Amino acid sequence: MKDTRVTLNGEQIYDARLDPTNRWNGWVSPQFTLETVRQLAADTQADAATYGHDAVDTIHVIEGGTDDEGEPRVIVLHIRWQYHHDSPEGGANIVPRSPDGWYSIGGWEWTWYMVDEDDAA
Repeated sequence: MKDTRVTLNGEQIYDARLDPTNRWNGWVSPQFTLETVRQLAADTQADAATYGHDAVDTIHVIEGGTDDEGEPRVIVLHIRWQYHHDSPEGGANIVPRSPDGWYSIGGWEWTWYMVDEDDAA
């Protein structure tokens, strides 16, 4: 895994880690910390408000206090609004947290790219 920065649009840039060889049609598949997922959630929800929910998937972080070990208890949801009319339950997915606390969002689906492709080396 490599630490890098990724973007979808060249404007909103996120710290991430990824395997530079794990690509879908040339696009990378990043993983994010919970802090970064919270920013991604705020940005996708703002974009949906601006451009319409049919044009933008949204990420949501549902807070539930802390667990027995004091770690944040959260559920991360990926909502694909454009599929809501076909199957409301099919348009929502829980994004699992990896054992080391990272979240894979949009890999093999969104057009993520590294801000500096030289980072791929």
